[in-house]
Amino acid sequence: MTDSFQDLLAQVRSGVLRADSHRIDAARIAPLTAAHTVEIATLEDGERSRLRDAGLRALRTGRLGRLILNGGMATRFGGGVKALAEVFPGKNFLTLKLEHMTHAERELDVAPVPVALLTSFNTHDATGEALDTHSHYGRRPEELVRVLQSDMPRIDLSQGYAEARPLASRSATGHGDFLFALYRRGIVDAWLDRGISHIDFSNIDNLGATLDPVLLGRVIESGAAMVVEVARKEADKGGAACLLDGTPTVLEGPYFPPHFEHDQLPLFNTNNLWLDLRVLRKLATRPTPLPWHLVEKRLDGQRMGQFERFAIDLCRLVPSLGFITVPRDGLTGRFFPIKTPTDLETSREALRERLG
Repeated sequence: MTDSFQDLLAQVRSGVLRADSHRIDAARIAPLTAAHTVEIATLEDGERSRLRDAGLRALRTGRLGRLILNGGMATRFGGGVKALAEVFPGKNFLTLKLEHMTHAERELDVAPVPVALLTSFNTHDATGEALDTHSHYGRRPEELVRVLQSDMPRIDLSQGYAEARPLASRSATGHGDFLFALYRRGIVDAWLDRGISHIDFSNIDNLGATLDPVLLGRVIESGAAMVVEVARKEADKGGAACLLDGTPTVLEGPYFPPHFEHDQLPLFNTNNLWLDLRVLRKLATRPTPLPWHLVEKRLDGQRMGQFERFAIDLCRLVPSLGFITVPRDGLTGRFFPIKTPTDLETSREALRERLG
């Protein structure tokens, strides 16, 4: 599908691309079954030890790279750069994410894992300044790189789709751009050349998505091109693992019809992903039908839209897909999303406990 802003704008004006363009009939959607996922918390000790050993071997032979999403516009967080928002006194999200990673590497006795920070025009410079100020948090600069994603103008929808027009304000094009940004920057080829076979992928504000050899061992053993960490719902809505026409997948919010009974889908997408880098290179080097979404927002009372691609849509492009059910909270929790300042206030003590 085209990457041209003008073409996308024309699709909006003609009615081809709308906020509800990707909605799916509810009759096609069914719950994922237990047979499709491995629940990490219920593994027997022997199995956990075996997977941990496999993950440690992969780490010690340099097979993992990490991608941290740091490009969001943080509109629900009050704008600014969320990565630099203080979580504990003197500690922001970026500091905590990297310091915990360094601590884990030392505890596991593995070499530092290379990290790519996916940035946007809103976060790129400020993140660079923070890295310089803190000497790249003790990591080698070539192993902690910023990768700038694309952006496009927002569009004014106050007069309806047919009268949509460009605005001066811009937005990043969603985390689905990570694949193309990594490839353009040369990271995909460089990491493959050094023997990296897999990457894990998480949000800067999710401090529960730590370096975990058990999960890495499971991902490699599964042979799946893409593995999604899912967790059990607690009144969550939005992205969920499911069967679409009988095939396992993940659907984000815009795919569900109005009044869909979300409680029937017990597993939601944490946005912690594991990806085979070799498969990603194949996708990045050919036309990839990763769909564009028109995401509507109200900013300062104005109805506007922005164009985004979702990384999770790769699950319908890769040759094989797997799922791991992870704990969402507690000492081994993998899902601590912070979308608003209130979320941070209510989660601070749980984060302190999780990070030790």
